[in-house]
Amino acid sequence: LGVPEKWLLLAQAYRAKYERKPSLEVECLVGAEEWHSAHRLLLEELLPEAVLADNLQSIKVLLEKMSAAAAR
Repeated sequence: LGVPEKWLLLAQAYRAKYERKPSLEVECLVGAEEWHSAHRLLLEELLPEAVLADNLQSIKVLLEKMSAAAAR
């Protein structure tokens, strides 16, 4: 179709938001390199849940991807 991958990932992020799946939404935003939006969602929704559930492993991969992008 010739549609840029970033557009597809953003569409998936919007759908994940509609379906209230913040983890999937952040993954798609990171894939689309929408760092600001991914960071905001991570801080507002995923991180508090992970800390309260004592499950930081659940967000480790996302944090590593964002950290690698910040190092560039």
